[in-house]
Amino acid sequence: MDKTQDARTAGYPEFLQISKLLVDSRLQGYMVDTDVNGRSGSFRIRTMLDSDYNVTSAQVLNYPWVMGAGVCSKEFTDQFTGKSTRDPFRIGDDIDAVTGSTISSKAMARGVRNSITLTRSLVNTLSQ
Repeated sequence: MDKTQDARTAGYPEFLQISKLLVDSRLQGYMVDTDVNGRSGSFRIRTMLDSDYNVTSAQVLNYPWVMGAGVCSKEFTDQFTGKSTRDPFRIGDDIDAVTGSTISSKAMARGVRNSITLTRSLVNTLSQ
């Protein structure tokens, strides 16, 4: 399910790729790769979702700068596990920012939340 062009025209990230995760032809969840914008520029994240759109993991795939690189830490990315669209994804509320990486922390939180929302929306659209 690569809907990059549709996402761009809707004002979403420049890069968005959503893949179904199947085991024995049964849907297990989704893998969402997308770009988010931090202070120094864009960086790529991956969000893994179960079939109910809950986050099973989140990680930074490519962060080319030293400043703000704390968002790549497992301690930061582990905060997203178990989150869903019912969670606010707000820095200082349910997500703790990384010191020195506040803007990138916010970008990551927004990116993970958007990954859930976009995946759910796309799956519902394609199911109709």
